[in-house]
Amino acid sequence: REKPMQTATAENITIINFNQNELSYELSNFLGQILFQGDLLEKETELSLKELSSGIYFLKAEKATGIQLIRIFKN
Repeated sequence: REKPMQTATAENITIINFNQNELSYELSNFLGQILFQGDLLEKETELSLKELSSGIYFLKAEKATGIQLIRIFKN
């Protein structure tokens, strides 16, 4: 089940895996090109957006019970 899209504006993003269940993520640009991806094995994982150009990005977090999509605006 998909959750509603959330919006964030940040230089760094921290992904928190509260239950430390199997969780994967990918960060893509507006064109759908995947920039970062991986599995979250720790309780917290931080992604730096400092090197990215200004624009719109999408962070998708996926686990067995669903997907969460967050829209990110980088100035």
